[in-house]
Amino acid sequence: MTLLSSQQVSKCIVGDICGRIDLPDAIEFATRQDAHLDDWRRHSSLTHWASFDNPRLSPASATRLQQLWSDGENEDAVRQVAFSVWLANVDRDAVAVPALVQPIPTDSPLYIRALQERALLGDITCVPALLEELEAHPGLYYVIPL
Repeated sequence: MTLLSSQQVSKCIVGDICGRIDLPDAIEFATRQDAHLDDWRRHSSLTHWASFDNPRLSPASATRLQQLWSDGENEDAVRQVAFSVWLANVDRDAVAVPALVQPIPTDSPLYIRALQERALLGDITCVPALLEELEAHPGLYYVIPL
């Protein structure tokens, strides 16, 4: 059993609190903290945003998430958390999501999630790449809407 230092516990608590505050700096802090969780989708304080009974993040917070995932200098894990939370919260009437996710390169840590999103949005130009990925990773089948 590994014991956490008081500093680690404090960071976890602050990260959890920040993940529930819709301010760009707080959301960025929570994103960076959650990126270090083994299973962030299950334990993240950010996953409640845009759920069935919770509002979406403000445009300012969504913009901060977009800045985090689009900055190649950030750690891959930070970019992945920011991208997933951004996709769930971005105002699709105000932001051209397909234009932002389509150019994500195949060597990006965001590529598979971007490809899934393109398929869900009905982007037929992604079909050849999607078929390649489905052959290589059969677990991606769930992205195909019925």
